[in-house]
Amino acid sequence: MQAAAGMDRGFSGSRVAAALAAILVLAIAVPYTLVSALHERRLAHADAELAAIAAQVGAPIAADVLIGRGATPMFVDEGWTAASSSSLARLGIDPGPDPWGNAYVARARDGAMTILSAGPDGILQTRFESAAAAAADDRAVTVRLPGSR
Repeated sequence: MQAAAGMDRGFSGSRVAAALAAILVLAIAVPYTLVSALHERRLAHADAELAAIAAQVGAPIAADVLIGRGATPMFVDEGWTAASSSSLARLGIDPGPDPWGNAYVARARDGAMTILSAGPDGILQTRFESAAAAAADDRAVTVRLPGSR
């Protein structure tokens, strides 16, 4: 009987708690890491697309705003919806939607063109008058148009 009393009876409460805590940490950390990595890849993809679009920009057209394929972003500034718009395809550029399914938006002004993505939330928070400076989660690139100073 003495030998049976000294035998290990399984896991202690502290061992079970430690194992459950480790499982909980992994259950939270792994998905967070994967989602974060996916978000960073989408941001990098959007930046690469913006750079590729900017490299293709040729001459400006008469419209104030150019919109690509994809879901039209929501605009915080009324200036975007009040301006005349045209398709980016008129410039021979068809980038398709940004990584979040939204259309790219471009604004030509003062010899430069700014191409914007509304970012993950699909809301273009960049002000119409200061389109060269992206706001919130918007992404932007500005390129000088050929023949401008």
